[in-house]
Amino acid sequence: MDWRAVALGLFFVAAWSSAFTSSRIVVADAPAFLALCVRFLFSGGIALAIGWAMGQRINLSRRQWVGVAVFGLCQNALYLGLNFEALRSVEASLAVVVASLLPLIVAGLGRLFLGERLAPLGDRVETVVADLRDPLPAGPFDVVASALAIHHLDDAGKA
Repeated sequence: MDWRAVALGLFFVAAWSSAFTSSRIVVADAPAFLALCVRFLFSGGIALAIGWAMGQRINLSRRQWVGVAVFGLCQNALYLGLNFEALRSVEASLAVVVASLLPLIVAGLGRLFLGERLAPLGDRVETVVADLRDPLPAGPFDVVASALAIHHLDDAGKA
């Protein structure tokens, strides 16, 4: 098992999920779009500094810059900006559920309006049903999911 990948995945989950509660706190006292701009400047600055330290340089054509700008505007102003604005009046738990459903909503709208179909998973996915008390099956994993399983264990089994 690649423990580095597991650790990075857990870090991402913690950072992503905590962003909603902290954003809810921030927008209670600050304009949503201002808070988002400050957040973007800090995170973007950190990302650019890390890339620069690793020897990476930005070398994009004019067309690529336009694509980056359009994507950035949609991602930050529309998705995150409207999400921050919504956090002024809804609970963070509801916002995280809606944000988590967005890929499914986009896939559904793509099917409805564009006739796009998702490729079948076929042999790309293997489902393994196991007991939490058993060791993990052998092999690399992309996703390990457990739904409401740990509460069925006694205290000794949870340790």
